[in-house]
Amino acid sequence: MSVTTGQPATTRHGNSYFTSLPREWYTSPEIFRKEIDKIFHRQWIYVGHVSQAKNTGDYFVARAATESIIVTRAKNGGLRAHFNVCRHRGSQLCDELSSGNTKRFVCPYHNWTYDLDGKLAGAPATRDGVDFNYSEFGLQDAYVDTFHGSIYVWLGREQPACTLREQLTGGGQFPIDDARIEIAEPERLKLAHEVRYEIKANWKLMIENNIECYHCISGHPSLMVSCDATNYFYERDEEGGLKIKGDGSYGLRPDMKTFSMDGELVSKKQLGALEPGDSIVWVDNLMWNGTCFFTDHSQRGIVNPLTVDTCELWMQWFVHENAVEGVDYEVGPLTQVFKEVAAEDHAFVERNARGVKSSRYVPGPNNALRETDMEAALTMYLNMMET
Repeated sequence: MSVTTGQPATTRHGNSYFTSLPREWYTSPEIFRKEIDKIFHRQWIYVGHVSQAKNTGDYFVARAATESIIVTRAKNGGLRAHFNVCRHRGSQLCDELSSGNTKRFVCPYHNWTYDLDGKLAGAPATRDGVDFNYSEFGLQDAYVDTFHGSIYVWLGREQPACTLREQLTGGGQFPIDDARIEIAEPERLKLAHEVRYEIKANWKLMIENNIECYHCISGHPSLMVSCDATNYFYERDEEGGLKIKGDGSYGLRPDMKTFSMDGELVSKKQLGALEPGDSIVWVDNLMWNGTCFFTDHSQRGIVNPLTVDTCELWMQWFVHENAVEGVDYEVGPLTQVFKEVAAEDHAFVERNARGVKSSRYVPGPNNALRETDMEAALTMYLNMMET
């Protein structure tokens, strides 16, 4: 296996087994910088839901990989996505992860003012067309698009290499079935709760953890309450372990109505035509971030790289747009399972990261039955790094 920095390695050892990546791929600042360019600036990245910016002037500040992005509903009714950077001296316009409604964005540093479309509307003690042309100093934009109510941005300067729909439905490891997703009516959701955890680990370790469940039966007792561990692997492994089922659903136990600690509903409002016990999985293909839809709620997990050795696990829970907190749902029961799973994964991944930094770390054979998605994901990753 090659470990030369900048030379993507194969993780397959002949016909016998595959491994994770060598140490340098989790610890090298040079490789991390290349990842930001090759991976995160060359695909559509999820930043939020349309319910977060429904009306003109609504905005929220999202984290997309290492960038801060302002998503706003413009006067023409469309969505705009601006890099959260003033064109004067680079100050952030809006507080990180803030939201609200506004007619304009005003930089708190020197009061440069921008309209919702990102055009520079005013700069104190300057004259448009005399001191400089305001039209040349609008906010930098990211490409923005939506898919079934979810908002994505493209961070690269170049035109997107594919449409959002092509990225999500056009192949990859888990292509999304449009007709199946429509059953849940995802456009009619609203954000009920979200949490962010800063993980002291390279982002790929978090992704690898999330796409295998070799560790789930022993490591996630809360998850196993609702999930049928026998339903998640390919037919060749009928004995156990967690995996998205081949039909694009999530393996709830037969007696479970939804994904909760006791299997009982956590919201009274049904999502579309989903019945108790139903589930749908949506995976963002190139990022391996997942969304699960159940009869009464939806939950999404996103991994953002922050530095070479820190990442963010961002989790969101959605309910029907007409559900009322305290009447139809309570945040505690809604979020309990995934919060407990996240706390367990937090500890596992940070422990993994500490070990990977050892000079004696050499990746060993991964389980051909219970970690099989890791090989597909790592192959996709390495192909992206080569292009």
